[in-house]
Amino acid sequence: MAPVLVLGIGNELLGDDGVGVVAARRLAAVPNPGVEVLDGGTLGLMLMPYLAGRRAVLVLDAVSSAQGRPGDVIVIGDGDVRRGHGVRATAHDVGLVDALSAAELAGCAPRHVALVGVVPESIADRWGLSPLVDSRVTAMVAAARTILASWGVAVPADA
Repeated sequence: MAPVLVLGIGNELLGDDGVGVVAARRLAAVPNPGVEVLDGGTLGLMLMPYLAGRRAVLVLDAVSSAQGRPGDVIVIGDGDVRRGHGVRATAHDVGLVDALSAAELAGCAPRHVALVGVVPESIADRWGLSPLVDSRVTAMVAAARTILASWGVAVPADA
C-alpha cells in the first residue's frame, strides 16, 4: 500500500459529478512512486479501508456551487475536509467524513487530508463532463500536484 492515496470520487453517469474520477485518471496517467490513485466512485463509508494507514489522502471531487461559480477550482484543507467543510461541499461529504471519522476512531487515520474540486455546471443523467468542467480538469490536476508536492511527494513532469 502506497503511503499517499489520491482518491477520485463521483458518479460519471451524472455528468459533472464525475469530474473527480476523470481528474484521478488524468493524474494516474503519469505514474508516481509512493502514490496510489483509486476510483472511489460513490463508495461513501466503504472508503474507510482505503484511507486507513495512509500518511496522506488527496480527494478529487465535484464541489457544491456554494463554494463558487461553475468551473471554479476549489482547494479545501485538512481540517475543513475532516469537519465536512461546514457546508456540504460535495454530494459525497457524508460518506467521506464518516470514513475519515471511522479511521480516526480505529487509530489509523491519515495525517494529511485535502480536497481539490471543481464547481459543476450540470449534474444531470448523462455520461461525460460539460465542456466548461472538462476544460478545468487540467487546472484541477495541477492543484492536486501542488498539494502532493507540499506533502513532500516528488511529482513527475506531465507526460
